[in-house]
Amino acid sequence: MPGMQGFVTEQIVSYGLGSDLSRAAEVINYYTPEHVPVFNAMAENFVLFDRWFASVPGPTNPNRAYLTSGTSHGHGQNDHDFDVSNLPQVSIFEQLSAAGISWINYSNTTGFLPDSLFYQWTANSGKGTTNVKPIDQFFNDAKAGTLPQFTWINPECCSYMSFHPPSPINMGEGFIKSIYEALRSSPQWNETLFILTFDEHGGFADHVSPPENVPAGDNLTYTETAKDGQEATFHFDRLGIRVPTILMSPWVGKGLVQNSPTDQPNEFTHTSILKYVAELWNLDILTPRVDWSPSFRGLITNNFRETPEKLPEPA
Repeated sequence: MPGMQGFVTEQIVSYGLGSDLSRAAEVINYYTPEHVPVFNAMAENFVLFDRWFASVPGPTNPNRAYLTSGTSHGHGQNDHDFDVSNLPQVSIFEQLSAAGISWINYSNTTGFLPDSLFYQWTANSGKGTTNVKPIDQFFNDAKAGTLPQFTWINPECCSYMSFHPPSPINMGEGFIKSIYEALRSSPQWNETLFILTFDEHGGFADHVSPPENVPAGDNLTYTETAKDGQEATFHFDRLGIRVPTILMSPWVGKGLVQNSPTDQPNEFTHTSILKYVAELWNLDILTPRVDWSPSFRGLITNNFRETPEKLPEPA
C-alpha cells in the first residue's frame, strides 16, 4: 500500500518553491477553531464526518462527476469534456427528472460549468436553461419557501469564496454562513437536510490512507504519462483523501463526530449522497460504486430540535 508521505516534496516540485521550506510546509499546516469559527459552530451543532473520503485521488471535476453520477466515465483530470457538456452517463439530475422530483442547480461558479451541465442529457434536454439558476435565486427561493426537493449549489471557483488556495478562508466561511442562515430562516427549514462537502482535499496532507479495492463506477480506466515518460493507469479502485463533510438539519444529532459506519461495511464517500438519495426517493442505484457506498440514513432521527438561527462571524 502506498504511504501517506511526500506532500511537502510534491508542493516544492509543483510550485517551484525550491528552498522556501516555510511555504512548502503550508501543505501540512492546519487551522484552529479560532481561525474557522463558522466551521467550528457547524461541527459543534450538527454531525461532522471524520472518515469521509473523496471519490477519486484526483482533481475537482472527476470527483464532482462521481458525486453526481457515481462515475467519472474514465476521466482523471479536469479535461475539455467537462467544459462542453460531453459526459454521456446518467446523472442524479436526469434520474430526478425521470422520477418527477424537482431540482435546481444554483451556481455561482466562474471557473467551470455548473455540475449538472457536465452531462449531455442536461444540455440536450433543455434543463440547462430551466434548472440551472444563479446563486442569487437560491436566496430568493429560500426566503420564499420555494426551494425544490433537491437543491445543488456550486460556489464560485476558484478565487475568493470557494476555500480554494490561496483564497482567504474567512471569505469561504462567509459564503457557507450565508447559505446556512438562508436555509435556517426559510419556511422549509423543518424539512431540510443541508450537506456541506468538498470535492477534493486541495493537495493538503493527511495521515489516513484512503481505502483500496473499492468498486469502480464502470469498467473505464484513466492513463496518464508522468514527466519521466512512464505511463500509469488508474482503475478507479481507490478512494481519494478525506474531505470535511457536515450534515445539518433539525433532525440530526448535536455535536456528533461520525467515524466509519457502525451498521454497514465500507467507508463514507461522495457517492454515499447518491446512495441516500436513492433510498429517500426509491431510485435505481446508478453504479457499482454507489451500491458499495454506505448510506447515512441512520443519522437522520425522528427527534426535532432547535438549531442556531445565526452562526458566528468569520475571523
